[in-house]
Amino acid sequence: MNIWDHLQTYATVNSTQNWSYKKAQRKKKRKQAKEKGRVIVQKFAVENRTKATEAELAFKDILNELDIKHRFQYIVQVGKKYRIADFFLPEYNTIVEIDGDYHLTEEQQQADLERTQSLLRKKRVQRILRLNNKQVLEEKEWSIKKLLVTICPPVARYINLTDVD
Repeated sequence: MNIWDHLQTYATVNSTQNWSYKKAQRKKKRKQAKEKGRVIVQKFAVENRTKATEAELAFKDILNELDIKHRFQYIVQVGKKYRIADFFLPEYNTIVEIDGDYHLTEEQQQADLERTQSLLRKKRVQRILRLNNKQVLEEKEWSIKKLLVTICPPVARYINLTDVD
C-alpha cells in the first residue's frame, strides 16, 4: 500500500467519523430543544394549577366526589408540540376541557376544534369533553350526566338524555 492509499483510507475514515459526530451533535441539539420546550410547558402547567379558575376547581371537586382518578393541567405530547389539558382521566383515556369566555370567539373555537382533532387523530386520547364555565358552575347535575355519558357510553341507557346533547 502506497502513501496515497493510506491518505485516502484515512480521509474516508476521518470523514465518516466526522459525519457521525455531526449527526450525534444534531441529535443532541434536537433533544435539548425538545426538553427546553417541555420545561417551558411544565412551568406553564404549574402556573395554571396555582391560578385555577373557579369552574376548574368546581369540576375538580366533582371528580373527587365521584372518586374518578384524574390529573389536573396534564401535559400531552401531540407530534412535536406539547399541549396542556385541563383534566386527564387516565382510566377512561379521556380529556376534559373547561372553557372560559374567551373560547366563545370564532377564532378560538376554530383553534379548539383543530386541537381536538389533532389529539384524536394522533390517538393520544379516545374522547374529549368540552364544558364551559356556566355548565360547570350553574348546571352541576347536567355536567355530571354529560361526564358519565362521555366516559362510559353504556350509562346513557340509564340517564335521561333529554337534557344532555
